[in-house]
Amino acid sequence: MIGHHLLGKKRIDVSANLKGKKRLFFLGTNHPFYGKKRPEHSKAMSSRGNPMYGRTKDIDPERGKKITRTAIERGSYRGDKNGMFGRQHRPCSIEKMRLQRIGKHPSPEALEKNKATYRTLEAKDGARKRMIEMLKRGIFSIKPNGPEKELIGYLRATQPHEWKYTGDGSFWVGGLNPDFVNEKTKQMIEHFGCYWHGCPSCFPNHKVKEMGTTEYRVAKYAECGWDCLVVWEHDIRNGNYKELFGRFLTTGQAGMLSREVPMPTN
Repeated sequence: MIGHHLLGKKRIDVSANLKGKKRLFFLGTNHPFYGKKRPEHSKAMSSRGNPMYGRTKDIDPERGKKITRTAIERGSYRGDKNGMFGRQHRPCSIEKMRLQRIGKHPSPEALEKNKATYRTLEAKDGARKRMIEMLKRGIFSIKPNGPEKELIGYLRATQPHEWKYTGDGSFWVGGLNPDFVNEKTKQMIEHFGCYWHGCPSCFPNHKVKEMGTTEYRVAKYAECGWDCLVVWEHDIRNGNYKELFGRFLTTGQAGMLSREVPMPTN
């Protein structure tokens, strides 16, 4: 079937191929600007008449950032105006972004910004308690991050229907919210971000609150009758979590297993 496209009042054949011969659609009278003249103001903007002619190297880098900030404030990138609205990244794109993040650490400026944000949240202890109550009531939920999604896939493949993701606030023990639980065996898994929980290998000088440490979590869960395995972020990046999980299931030892596995040198 021959396709057509309507340009102005002219109906133009736009079939890609007919009898092995490619058609030239925009020659002569088929061209949409056939018989038209370019406006004078458009001609004046050509070449040296363009106010941006030759100024590419002189543009202030902050100007582009200011334009972006203004667009964000006006909501130009929000909702259905966002280029990714209603779309999802392809698996190959997700894998490419994941590989680009491997081995990268936040800059000192970003770390300081995170610390300032954390201090602000600490000052709002009442807001934190209200957030926990809202999580317990199921008013809003937290979605799993990238490493937790990888753990979810691994647990479903190795022990289907045994483990449940509870990092969304759906399960609490001793005032703490574990990431994964197996209620049949009374076992749980905590995924710790290397920076936020002060990983001794990646951030040995970063201090965290007692309730965010491995020792506190494991001891607290043990008081409530649960065995806990702590999997660090670098364990997931390096693939060590599979060995840790296997040892955890066979020995039942908790928490400190991740520190016994040396990090790769590359």
